[in-house]
Amino acid sequence: MNGHLNMDLILERFVVHFHDIYGDRDEKFIEKEGRKYFLLYLRPIINGVGNYG
Repeated sequence: MNGHLNMDLILERFVVHFHDIYGDRDEKFIEKEGRKYFLLYLRPIINGVGNYG
């Protein structure tokens, strides 16, 4: 894709992945934790084509 990330697709797949793993929990969603999970999900994608810590 010309070196650009398809963020819409990444977000859609993250939501499915996140729901598959954490969807059955009764705990309230905490945005700060969700951001951490998203960065963990995004890291290998970025490291495959770019740079992220």
